Amino acid sequence: RPRKASPLSATEIQHQAPSLFNAYFLCFTLGVGVITASHAFLYGFVSIYWKSIGIGDSVVGLLWAWGVVSEVCMFLFF
Repeated sequence: RPRKASPLSATEIQHQAPSLFNAYFLCFTLGVGVITASHAFLYGFVSIYWKSIGIGDSVVGLLWAWGVVSEVCMFLFF
């Protein structure tokens, strides 16, 4: 199937590019990056901790899967 054409032309996209350097957008992007980095740090080390206290790899995987499903459900309802 052929793709649909973009509703924006190339010149419109080029005119919108400077808005990516808006101070509010950059602060928002930095904040999202810090939150994501902190979660990645937690996820990595909590997996190591769970393995060190004797929880098996499959159980750790199930815990992460349960966490993802519960997070999706939370976002769905809120």
